Amino acid sequence: MGSGTQTSFWKLELLDGDYINRIHLCSLNILEEIGVRIHNEELLQRLSSTSGIAVDHQKREVKFDPGKVEEAIKIAGKNFIYYGRDYTRKVKFGYGQNVFTSSAGQWAWIDWRRKKRRHPNQQDFFDAIKLADALENIDVVGGMAEPAEIPREARDIFIHKELIKRTKKPVVAWINCKNTAEYILKIFEAVSGGAKELQDKPLIKGLLTPVSPLQFNKEGSDILMLFADRGLPLGVGSMVMAMVSGPATLAGTVALQNAEVLAGITISQLLRPGLPVLYAGIPHISDPRNVNICFGSPEQGIMAVMITALTKELS
Repeated sequence: MGSGTQTSFWKLELLDGDYINRIHLCSLNILEEIGVRIHNEELLQRLSSTSGIAVDHQKREVKFDPGKVEEAIKIAGKNFIYYGRDYTRKVKFGYGQNVFTSSAGQWAWIDWRRKKRRHPNQQDFFDAIKLADALENIDVVGGMAEPAEIPREARDIFIHKELIKRTKKPVVAWINCKNTAEYILKIFEAVSGGAKELQDKPLIKGLLTPVSPLQFNKEGSDILMLFADRGLPLGVGSMVMAMVSGPATLAGTVALQNAEVLAGITISQLLRPGLPVLYAGIPHISDPRNVNICFGSPEQGIMAVMITALTKELS
């Protein structure tokens, strides 16, 4: 494919303009009246002098004026080109193309032979890269697995190193913290030729995942600041789980998800106006019988359609 997949899909719409607006206004109200809790003193300090942002250092709470959020949405970078290691493979985000990505990495797999859950290993990880690299409809190659043999403290460094070696497609994987992110960026800067070259033609993007409900942990906030300071694309996507970390209703869960993502987008634009950001809409629902997450549930698909409509309206 090389620059995103050109595919026609059946268009499904569940929300009209009025309903989309009601969800968005609910999200703005959440950010204004409740705000988010940020467990990162450096980020709180950087936000404390910003107009339209109310910072309570004792409670670690940050509240957002709706106008400041709307301004951030307006100035945020809404498209960018994402490259593979030799620049022959690339995808375009925000240009109206569909981009298909294999998973950034899973903690556990189901062994299809034994029908049992287990921790993936290095060979699983290597096989996943090889498969995604070979599949023409996969535009971005994810780690798919987090190999258990590699110590967690350095696992994300290992994953990124192997990804950039084993495929020419753009890549994606989880980053654990600022310390490992620094090493990972050095690897990608070496491949690019330098920090400026990496910024101009990004081979890597960050991903901030707020902790629902309405919290930003230290590690995620550090990654947000690092990628914003380097001028590298950033994805923001919480994983609200209906009936556990979010409301029981789908609309309520989407409103909470939207509030958390908009908080991350607003902060990113305060740190670096115009920074390209991805709205990662990844809410989930739980099984009320056992409170386990239900990946692939009908409700998850419905919420994805709702978020797609919401983000199109925002952009």
